[in-house]
Amino acid sequence: MEIEVKLSPVPQCIAEEILGRDELFICETTVYTMEADYFDTPDGKLKKEGLSLRLRRENERSVCCLKYRVSELARFEAEENATDIQSGVTALCARDDLPESAKDVLRSAELVPIYSSSFERKCRLMVEGLSLIELSFDYGVLKQENRLLFISEIELELKEGNDYDLLELTERLCNEYSIRPCKDTKAQRAAALTEEAFAKMLPVPGDALGVNDMFSGLFFAKTDGDKLTFYRKV
Repeated sequence: MEIEVKLSPVPQCIAEEILGRDELFICETTVYTMEADYFDTPDGKLKKEGLSLRLRRENERSVCCLKYRVSELARFEAEENATDIQSGVTALCARDDLPESAKDVLRSAELVPIYSSSFERKCRLMVEGLSLIELSFDYGVLKQENRLLFISEIELELKEGNDYDLLELTERLCNEYSIRPCKDTKAQRAAALTEEAFAKMLPVPGDALGVNDMFSGLFFAKTDGDKLTFYRKV
């Protein structure tokens, strides 16, 4: 079970300031390069069942992961080492803790890559109250075909302890740095990068945007070769 809170958007300077507060943490920063492909059927069968399936490269490790939400804070999460999606699904379906209903969906699904993510993750562990919490800062991009959303966000994951300490830490960071929680997962935001969604947006001059604007979650982008065009919802 994964219990976490996401704070997004978080400007890079604020995230780096928090990570640099050594008195908060019990270890040094660990850095990962994350690249993931998310899979579904062409008609979105997994999404309809509330499932999120990805194959992610974490530095030198390749992991297949299945998630689904069980409460506002908690998600079921199952991970298996795998170099391709089919071997990952086979390993997931062999697990005793995965519901048979989820296994049936995975076994019958004709999976194709739908969207992807690519970002750098910086992590540090802290003790909050009676709990062990991992703070991760993710900085990168979500992509569906040629449509992009740049992300700059913090995840607070409860490794040991209780929800109360996690929520106390969340509230303190939000108040101190004027940042806010975000309920949408990376998969949900990547799934929303559809051509239909972009058809309802207005182009924005790229030279009018600063770096924090691009990573604010308010602006979207399309690539055309080396050209990058930004958009904003109406």
